[in-house]
Amino acid sequence: MKKHIAIFMPGGVGGGYYSQGIPVIAKLVDDLSVEHTICIYSVHPPNADFKPQTYQLFSVGKSIHAGWLRWILLSLLFLKHHVNKRYDLLYAFWGIPAGVLVTFLSKLVRRPSVIHLQGGDAVYIPSVKYGSLKGFLKMLMLWAYNHCSVLIALTRFQETRLIEAGVSRSIEVIPFGPDVSLFPRKEKANLHSPIRFLHVGNLLPVKDQRTLLNTFALIAKTIPAQLRIIGEDHLHGLIQDHCRELKMESSVEFIGIQPYDQMPVHYAWADVVVMTSVYEGQCLAVSEAAASGVLLAGTRVGILSDWDHRCAIVSEPGNAAQLASRMIAVFNNADVMHDRIDKAWNEVAQKDRQWTFFRVSECIHKALNPSLR
Repeated sequence: MKKHIAIFMPGGVGGGYYSQGIPVIAKLVDDLSVEHTICIYSVHPPNADFKPQTYQLFSVGKSIHAGWLRWILLSLLFLKHHVNKRYDLLYAFWGIPAGVLVTFLSKLVRRPSVIHLQGGDAVYIPSVKYGSLKGFLKMLMLWAYNHCSVLIALTRFQETRLIEAGVSRSIEVIPFGPDVSLFPRKEKANLHSPIRFLHVGNLLPVKDQRTLLNTFALIAKTIPAQLRIIGEDHLHGLIQDHCRELKMESSVEFIGIQPYDQMPVHYAWADVVVMTSVYEGQCLAVSEAAASGVLLAGTRVGILSDWDHRCAIVSEPGNAAQLASRMIAVFNNADVMHDRIDKAWNEVAQKDRQWTFFRVSECIHKALNPSLR
């Protein structure tokens, strides 16, 4: 039976480059809208050329700039809609403000709520100014996390951070599974020469592309290699400057945000996908690369922490020498390399986009039925 669901989010559907929003969230909303009647309340409006086909999307005029006022107006709009046609469930992407707001509104209208956490919702890392779990915000977030009907985390790694922060209730762990029809596996018998490294992520302190370049420079001293970096530059050229300091500019290609439907081309090009973040809730690029049959390497955060050396080449954050030496060792052992590629592919083949939709649907059912919680 279809349920009437209100989804609150800061953005992520119909906005940004190519109006693709955050593709994995947009795809999940598409899937949910087949089974339920969905209304999205987005604090950031979609691009003018975006027209949702299977759900309604409400936002606030761009003339209102204050974020807190936009959330209040969205809440009032929701309450007006709820009076006219009652919602069965409130759902939030991100812990703050959406998760806190949804938990409060759910208490007000006496409806169940689901909070679907994203990357920075479980930590605060001062050194890279990342995450929201600090001070008064932390108190609000922990209240919401402990009092919503169902709380969803992306990985066991993120679940552990939540428990350490003070979450004292059960947590559903549901990684975003890749769309395996969009990211088909490409068999690669041998590494290219030069070896092709790919990094997917906006240039940000939390992504630690300095360690990425330091790792690549150490490898390139002994093995011919080239690196492609996909992502928007939020550091005003600092990573490109570091690349020049390492004298690696001829081997490193920086390209901007790419259309999501073109990402399979880049994964097919790559031999290795490398992610060197200080922290990740999951890192969808890792899962997409695994589906594509690409060797994985990176720091022990997010999904790479869950999978560890069974599926990838893993080191501690910030340790370029450790990561480089472990990568070279695997490059020299084809059996180990292909075993890790196979095991990573098996992970995402079993937990793909449809699996994620099924598990989220189970969480919605659980939220709607208190006896199941």
